[in-house]
Amino acid sequence: MLSKLRCTLLLGFFFPCGLLAQNSGQYTALFGEPTLETAYPFHEQRALVVIGDHYQYLTDKGMRLPFLFKRASEHPGFFENGRALIYTPGGKYGYINPEGLLVIDTMYTYARPFSDSLAVIRRNGFWGYIDIHGKEVLSFTNKYDILTPFKNDVAVVYNTGNTLSDDLQFGVINKKGEVIIPLQFNRIAGFNEGYAIAGREKDGGVGIIDKTGKFVVPERYEVLSDVHEGACAFQTAKSNKWGFINLEGKEIVPAIYEYVGDFHDGLAYVVNEGQKTGFINKKGVVVIGFRFKDAGDFSEGLAAAAVDTIKNNKRATLYGYINRQDHWVIEPSFESAMPCTDGKMLVSYWVNNQLKQAYIQKK
Repeated sequence: MLSKLRCTLLLGFFFPCGLLAQNSGQYTALFGEPTLETAYPFHEQRALVVIGDHYQYLTDKGMRLPFLFKRASEHPGFFENGRALIYTPGGKYGYINPEGLLVIDTMYTYARPFSDSLAVIRRNGFWGYIDIHGKEVLSFTNKYDILTPFKNDVAVVYNTGNTLSDDLQFGVINKKGEVIIPLQFNRIAGFNEGYAIAGREKDGGVGIIDKTGKFVVPERYEVLSDVHEGACAFQTAKSNKWGFINLEGKEIVPAIYEYVGDFHDGLAYVVNEGQKTGFINKKGVVVIGFRFKDAGDFSEGLAAAAVDTIKNNKRATLYGYINRQDHWVIEPSFESAMPCTDGKMLVSYWVNNQLKQAYIQKK
């Protein structure tokens, strides 16, 4: 069994092969870094990890990028559009490229990760967006209090008024800086698939708008999630149960669940009254039964799922990965499991009474 595992000494991380030997026929352990106490999923073939008191990025081959920066309470984010946000001990922000080279200098007092090839920054009175080369392309100094990342080629902007909670005025701009939805809303969530959750009144309901600001679903709901695969989860105030509607406002899944995820790969996880998790399709049909203690969204054809089992003569909840046919692709072996991204999964397990993290991929 041990011979099936890749046991290497790489970049100072020794991978103790016996720890992940169980079920090794189903997956390959990557990079040899079970000593990691904090790590994050891959995105654009780069993963953020904590090395001592610093952040550093790993490549998809397990190599460390040369740029490292002091760990702080603020999470720097992930690679997006070939750029990753970093910051100095003095609180200045900049961006590195996938090779770990600083390509946009640490000169901003405020910055957010790139999205749709633009990033929100503040510097020397400039308040607006830069492109991936660091060029200031949209300025909104003294115009909007809050700028949010672009998504679907639009960005939500708003002013806070006299008080942060009472006088919010939300609107939407395009990449030319033009207002395409006037600041007449009390709230607008970020756009997804061309639609956003929005409401005009402070204590009123919410509905779904398109990029013109038109309500395609009226403001009759207390709580709505983002649109995913043309469906949107809703919660009723009367029962606190969850169901789903489509973009015509038609109820496609009744509000009978304790909690739900979003649709991914055509399926959404749902939690029943017995606190068991299963998966439904957009017709509301249960296609994967309620047999899990916990589960997450499908990603790249896999979903992390947990079952109760016996480990070392004690009851334990262990995570593995299932496919859309409800087959275990990787048997439950881990204390936690993150969604599959870039073909890799981040899992955790106990090593000498300490919870450690490692990356794996299915064979």
